[in-house]
Amino acid sequence: LQPEFSPATHLISELASHRLGWTMYIAFLGLAVSFLGLQLAVGQLGASRSLQALFRIAAAAFGVAGIVTLDRSVVLHLGSVVVAFIAALLSMYLFPSTAGKAASALPEVVSWALAIGVGLGIVLGFVALPVGIGQRIAAGFLVCWLGLAGWKVGTLAT
Repeated sequence: LQPEFSPATHLISELASHRLGWTMYIAFLGLAVSFLGLQLAVGQLGASRSLQALFRIAAAAFGVAGIVTLDRSVVLHLGSVVVAFIAALLSMYLFPSTAGKAASALPEVVSWALAIGVGLGIVLGFVALPVGIGQRIAAGFLVCWLGLAGWKVGTLAT
């Protein structure tokens, strides 16, 4: 879609500065809405306040990252992405023990394996792989976790 853009060496966020960049607004806001929706669902199923707070922090930070693009403020955008991923990783780790009745939706082995995938993607992007590849690996594991959590928690709520 954007021939001047290399997925291996460019950050996902850099797409917002190019043709069709508006799709990144949708992507970040989609992550924000997903975390907020998950927070509302697990809240009704007895999740701890700390897990709900982490979901709200991830939602707010992804929302800010979607609105404040790299070309508007590098520090605010990247800071928001870092906060969002930290809150997301902590949520993934804590989910099996703090999600109340929703905890059965994602047992430790599933939630933690996907969290490890996110963490490895981030680390490998800085030490062994091109940063763009590592970031996409991390984002892929995060989206998989969100999809599974939303689907499985949704089946418990109905």
